[in-house]
Amino acid sequence: MVAYLVFRGVVRLDSGQFFGVTGLMLAFFAGGLLTTVVHELTEFGWLPETRVAWSTAELLAQGSPVGALLKAVLGYRDTPTTLEASAWLLYVSLLATWFLGGLRPRGRAAEVPAGEL
Repeated sequence: MVAYLVFRGVVRLDSGQFFGVTGLMLAFFAGGLLTTVVHELTEFGWLPETRVAWSTAELLAQGSPVGALLKAVLGYRDTPTTLEASAWLLYVSLLATWFLGGLRPRGRAAEVPAGEL
């Protein structure tokens, strides 16, 4: 429906803002996948078991409808381990550094005249 409205010119979307928001959504989705992988590898015995970092079970239980949706989309856990939380924080830190320009090359590359190649 949105695609039809955009195609017909009824709705105008700023492509930079659109891709920025969808990129952010994909980043959180990937972070959730990372924590799920860490959790599964821990259960399989390939990663060490660590203690529970915190519990949000009373605030938002993983088994509730909202908690189940957040678990499916973002990898939400109401009792994440310190390893899962550390992996997610490291991922978000690296991604934020890159996204905010810390790892991107600065300036333009020097142009080399065609005769000097």
